[in-house]
Amino acid sequence: AASWCDDVETAAQNAKAFFIDHRVIFTLGYITVINLLIEGMQRFLLRYEGVAHLAPEVSRQLAYRCGQLFLSPVLLLGFVTLIFNAATGCDISELYLFYIASWLVFFDVHEYVRCWPLSKPVLGHHVMAFGIGVCFIDLEVLPAPGKPISPVTVVFISNIGICWASDFFHVIYRLSSDIDVIKRMRKAYFCLAPIRLVNVALLLSAVILNGLNKNWVGMVFPLLMNIAYAYNTAQAIKFVWRFNIEQYFETHQAQWTVVTHVPSKVSSYSLSVAKERSTTPPGLRGDVFVDELAEQMRQNSQDDTRRV
Repeated sequence: AASWCDDVETAAQNAKAFFIDHRVIFTLGYITVINLLIEGMQRFLLRYEGVAHLAPEVSRQLAYRCGQLFLSPVLLLGFVTLIFNAATGCDISELYLFYIASWLVFFDVHEYVRCWPLSKPVLGHHVMAFGIGVCFIDLEVLPAPGKPISPVTVVFISNIGICWASDFFHVIYRLSSDIDVIKRMRKAYFCLAPIRLVNVALLLSAVILNGLNKNWVGMVFPLLMNIAYAYNTAQAIKFVWRFNIEQYFETHQAQWTVVTHVPSKVSSYSLSVAKERSTTPPGLRGDVFVDELAEQMRQNSQDDTRRV
């Protein structure tokens, strides 16, 4: 059994070395797959009426959310890895970390390039994630030299798969025409929210472990990452907590039927979206712009009603 484990762990180490030696090829491959995935998600979202009423940047971010949902089960393989390690006494964490968890870094790279400019919190999060990736792949200071990959790291990344799945709420509340579905999805989001807090604690524990191992470089990037991650986590939970489903539904989904029956206003709305395309804040930061358009649409529909 010991010999079998040695062979398995040697194979995992060789796979890690192969990934690092050919990281440019892997980068091109992963980014290409993400390109195809996001394109497919954008086409899929066109089936929903609400997409036509959103700014292009917001629609693109919804495609990213769908892509994250698609990849979330892949990240959950970290739990399978930990079960395998515990059951066999072998350690194949390198396979998970470099071939599965690397989707996180490449996904951030893709968003970093395609969705520029980014808000400061999102930019900070991505830069810190890149720093951790560099520590693992280029500097090889994570994990600490001579130390195995910590289960804490594997659990943290696996939990992100759960967080990505719950982030699908942002797609549901924008596109669903059933307000009860939106409410149920928000409840699901809050049920899974503690996982985000657990991840903040796990990342902090990784910082402490690296400090105890006197791995100073490997400690700095996780520390900065934890600051950005904790801030974004707090903002995400606060947004969903304060989100008024009824008000949003009334000023968005409830207006779609009105706009559909006023062609001249639809044309004006589309031109307005095109005109503001370059200035719309990326990602969830498009909420203000979309809400302003919804208010304009509501006023236009009221004017039409008065004319009638």
